[in-house]
Amino acid sequence: MQLLTLAKKPNHKMAEQAICCLRDLLTKDGLIERKKLHSFTKNPVVLKHSENKELLQSYFEHCLREIIRDFFNVVQEFSKADLEYYRTFALDMTE
Repeated sequence: MQLLTLAKKPNHKMAEQAICCLRDLLTKDGLIERKKLHSFTKNPVVLKHSENKELLQSYFEHCLREIIRDFFNVVQEFSKADLEYYRTFALDMTE
């Protein structure tokens, strides 16, 4: 995902904008439902050898889980920034 790539850039202003966009995309647009996302190999649907449609849904959930994990890693790195503004920004992202 290109927003994630932009969020990892050393340019903090660009990264800040990308992080805000990712947060909005993941939370406000209903992309994430309130359910546990499993990794593909540990998903119960995959373990019982389901239909292709269910396997595709499981793979999508796996990819979404990886994006969320990377997003939180980026926010965590942002919390170690030299400027207090960016550290505060990172803390605000976790609320």
